[in-house]
Amino acid sequence: MNKKKVILGLGIITFIVGFIFISITSWFLNMRTGEERPPTFEFISVMGLWSLLGLALVSIGVIVILLIKFNNN
Repeated sequence: MNKKKVILGLGIITFIVGFIFISITSWFLNMRTGEERPPTFEFISVMGLWSLLGLALVSIGVIVILLIKFNNN
């Protein structure tokens, strides 16, 4: 199997997993705001960590995809 295709596949999977983390985090935060009591600081800080992890995975995936696509060696 070609090494570039494997790395490109890993970059795409990383991008998708990061996007899923961000989507789940925003969904949880939106569901929590409709309740009677406001979200606690711990809940918001944990969701913030998950969204930062998702953003990091998305950016790593985009960088890997772009590096593989523009590398012509």
